[in-house]
Amino acid sequence: MLQRPGGHMRWPRLLSSRKTIFFGLDITFSSIKLLELYRADDHYGVKSYGHCDLANDIMHGHFVRDIPALAKAIQQLLLDVGLYERPDVILEAVIAIPDACTISKTISVSDRLSDQDLEELVHLELEKFIPGSTADLCFDFKRLGSSSSHALQELLIVATRVQHVQDRLDALHHAGLRAKVVDIESFAIQRAFPFIMTSVSAQDVIMLLDVGHHVLKVYFFKHETLVFFREEELSHEPYLPDTATSSSDLFYGESLVLRIKRACHFFYAAHAQSAELTQILLSGDAVHDDLLQFISKSFKKPTYKVNPFTQMKRVDGVDITALLSSAAMYLTACGLAKRGC
Repeated sequence: MLQRPGGHMRWPRLLSSRKTIFFGLDITFSSIKLLELYRADDHYGVKSYGHCDLANDIMHGHFVRDIPALAKAIQQLLLDVGLYERPDVILEAVIAIPDACTISKTISVSDRLSDQDLEELVHLELEKFIPGSTADLCFDFKRLGSSSSHALQELLIVATRVQHVQDRLDALHHAGLRAKVVDIESFAIQRAFPFIMTSVSAQDVIMLLDVGHHVLKVYFFKHETLVFFREEELSHEPYLPDTATSSSDLFYGESLVLRIKRACHFFYAAHAQSAELTQILLSGDAVHDDLLQFISKSFKKPTYKVNPFTQMKRVDGVDITALLSSAAMYLTACGLAKRGC
């Protein structure tokens, strides 16, 4: 029997008959998206999904301003989707931290180092490139495989402030949830990419735009690998199709295109040998047909709205029409849900 000083402890889940349900929970400034996938062999399917808008005072940029309010919104979404109605289950979410809140770096180290040695090395490395105290950092590292140099391996280091992780975990806890994984948004996007591009040539350069109401995230893929990311803040007056005038629509479109071109400039400055942009993909809360056409005309490139559910199956009860009409906003949630499968 497992023991601890002063008594006994319960053996976690050994004889429990409760089933664990994993799902992706994409929390952004203005909304929450929930997606539950199931996997059968190499195929995925949609089991449940839903989204809700967030009040403007719940999030402040990438920070959680009101943890109880965020927890309440998550609880309401779980009720709407029906996850609370399933008997004898444990609910575990896969969430993500925005890339703008993280620092990542790849270094070459000896392939003979143990995990304990690597952890000490990572501490020293973080002190080099993160200003101020590293006491409140949350970090992890991963061996990427052999380096081009003899007897070396590539090591990926990722770090963020504890607050970014803890605030989100606290909101989950208040909502009665556990976190299976705390991911990073770009990792989730990379994981979801095969759902939206099934055939990519080695020379293709694909730009994926995640268009939110307040933030534009630009991802560049070469072949099927994410090689560059940039985030751009948008106007505090987001484009809303129901209220926009022709002049506000034009201003918003031109402002967005300017930021996209700036991201392209930074990408080609860092990847000078890259081929010309092949196509543009759009995802996010604020994607609509008028915006797609405006970007397509501005860049004169094939431009498409993403749909990660094209090849997926759906269980009975899933509203296919509603799912497909809102598919573009679920790309990050799709990558998170895939991590939980």
